Amino acid sequence: MRFHFGTVRLAPAAPAVLLLLALSGSATSVAQEGRAYPSEPIRIIVPFGPASGPDFAIRALQASLQDVIKQSVRVENRPGANSIIGTRAVATSAPDGYTLLGASTGFSTIASTAAQLGFDPLNDFAPVGLTARSAGYLLVVSSKSTITSMQELVAQSKKTPVFYGSPGIGNTLHLAAALFAEKTGGAFKHVPYPGVADAVLAAARGEVTFVFATPPAVMSQIQSGDLRAIGYAGSSPFAELPTVPLISSLAPEFRLAEPWSGILAPAKTSDATVAILNGALRDVAVLPKYAATLQAGGYRPEASSPAEFRAFLAQNIADWRAAAQAAGASPK
Repeated sequence: MRFHFGTVRLAPAAPAVLLLLALSGSATSVAQEGRAYPSEPIRIIVPFGPASGPDFAIRALQASLQDVIKQSVRVENRPGANSIIGTRAVATSAPDGYTLLGASTGFSTIASTAAQLGFDPLNDFAPVGLTARSAGYLLVVSSKSTITSMQELVAQSKKTPVFYGSPGIGNTLHLAAALFAEKTGGAFKHVPYPGVADAVLAAARGEVTFVFATPPAVMSQIQSGDLRAIGYAGSSPFAELPTVPLISSLAPEFRLAEPWSGILAPAKTSDATVAILNGALRDVAVLPKYAATLQAGGYRPEASSPAEFRAFLAQNIADWRAAAQAAGASPK
């Protein structure tokens, strides 16, 4: 079975003059309702722990966004329940533009893998804009492991129990591993951990045989020799590790959308506030400093309108739902 993970073609940014006029009008509208936005610090909640891909992407945005929007921006990690706790906190926050969600690919999977979320991903948030895209996912094992290839990993699983770690049931990294098992015929057992760093450390120590992770979460351990990359889930070879084979070379039906990062606000946040934030994100996207910061972790800048981001989310959620169903990870 082949899955098509669609993308949304992003329209070119509006001409600078028109964008400035639009933002000026938005700022005036907000000022008429009270103080001009933003008049106090902005908090971006990342529903995953430190040392994760989502955390890296949002913290890379933080300094540049502060410079552009002329207001303090604080990033707060609020992990738990596979991102549900932090995501729910934003969904139920006041729609005033001061509490935002640092969303990532995990946002697209939770409705397909968990029940009783306490929020609706598409209806309880106001999309602001995409901020970054990343390379795919690395499949890594401990450097002390005797396994040196994906073929050996699959073969080993048919002889003795093979365990893999992830940041929780239904997490994108869990789905990546489950889909890998489904497409290769591997017999793997899942061990959930509190966060990405815990799962990666467990793999490095040999407590689990392998993990899938975004490059920012494992590159330092690969470079230090603690981990070995044996596969890459991406559409083309990973530039920093060009000799690591694509997972699709072993399992042609294996397809996953590449990781992304973006900003969401609570539903009912005013269009004027969303427009100001989106304009700021577009300004950040063209800053060389931002691009350089992202590149260090395997990301690249991205920008979109709120409408484009909404359409992207709808497609991405549908794509990951298909992956969850194929991997048998849908909620019962």
